[in-house]
Amino acid sequence: MPVEIAGLDPAELRQPAGGLTPGRRNPVAALPDAASVAVVSLPVPDLPASRCASVQQQERLARICATPNSLVAACRAGEGAGCADLADCHTEQWRRPESLRRAVALYRAGCDGQSARGCLQTGRLLARGQGVRKDLRAALRHFDRACQLGAAEGCAAAGTLRYLGKGAPADRDRAAHLFDRACKGGAGLGCLRLGVLYARGEDKALIGRDVSRALRLYERGCTLCDGQACLLAAQRLADEPTAVERSTAWRAEACRLGVAAACAPMAR
Repeated sequence: MPVEIAGLDPAELRQPAGGLTPGRRNPVAALPDAASVAVVSLPVPDLPASRCASVQQQERLARICATPNSLVAACRAGEGAGCADLADCHTEQWRRPESLRRAVALYRAGCDGQSARGCLQTGRLLARGQGVRKDLRAALRHFDRACQLGAAEGCAAAGTLRYLGKGAPADRDRAAHLFDRACKGGAGLGCLRLGVLYARGEDKALIGRDVSRALRLYERGCTLCDGQACLLAAQRLADEPTAVERSTAWRAEACRLGVAAACAPMAR
């Protein structure tokens, strides 16, 4: 049986002190009536223990989404994590445009309340133009904030935009530092991006070519569940007679993580 959120009377809601941006309406007030809201069932995946952030997030949501009323109360009180978690728990219901806009409001409220995930998700929606007008400058601000609050994925996203010069003038030095911080913080994408910079050595004043370091970064990215990093590690090792077994293992992991190009050679 799905768990229903108790009735939400907008008249009962109070703007939390210091929680939401001044003048911004508490987005909990915009949620549908209890009769039409049911938390999506999120069973714990039948997977082995994994370092993958996505799996850890699914397991976490399976726990917290079972008690949605506590999230509503936390969001009402201005707790950023409660607003962000509430948005996460209703993603299936927020595929409609008007519902997605509510999600944006909740994630923004989460970010205002110092939730790293609230800032990260707001940045992602702004970058994609989902539920809100696309705004890369604003997306970058939210990614930077997510990074400052401890979200390694926010560091990787901010680095990518700064490297490409989207949302701000290109700054490859800062981008490289952000990729390094992301990688050290546990975001495989940060390891992948930094590894590519070392493999290319395209800016000798910033990062000289260092294929050995690139390989180490690819391998770390792979252990952090970035499939493309696994594939690049496998390709780098493929021509080394003493590393064939290692290369095959990384390619198999890339395939398991959904990189189709890694699966084709294995099927032959």
